[in-house]
Amino acid sequence: EGAATVQVSGGPQEVRESAGSLDMLVAIALVTIFCISKLLTPMAMSRAMFDRASPIHVWKYQPLMVAAPAFFYDVLSLNSYISKYQICILLLLAAMNAVYRADMWNAFKRKYLLLQTQDLHYQAPSTVRQLQ
Repeated sequence: EGAATVQVSGGPQEVRESAGSLDMLVAIALVTIFCISKLLTPMAMSRAMFDRASPIHVWKYQPLMVAAPAFFYDVLSLNSYISKYQICILLLLAAMNAVYRADMWNAFKRKYLLLQTQDLHYQAPSTVRQLQ
């Protein structure tokens, strides 16, 4: 069926597939871009956290949005052997991950705001009404 399962008379033989120079150039470029993006992630995150154009409620989806272009480029251009079923399963897993991250973010934010309110009540009790 695939190139790796083809057998020639005389026993199994190793099947070799060579990559062209363009394939190697694309692979090296993608690895280089990935390494640069990993090096620049902390700086970009620090700028995004203190930027007024980046509201807090979108931070929970930021890793998925960063990974989405590479995922779709891989699925639509590079990987021709992946089936539509596998693509649907991956998108379903990404959606489940997004829901999980949103729930975790909301739980964290609620706890954080409650702790901040309690701290404010301790530091300046006249500014906050009694907690219920």
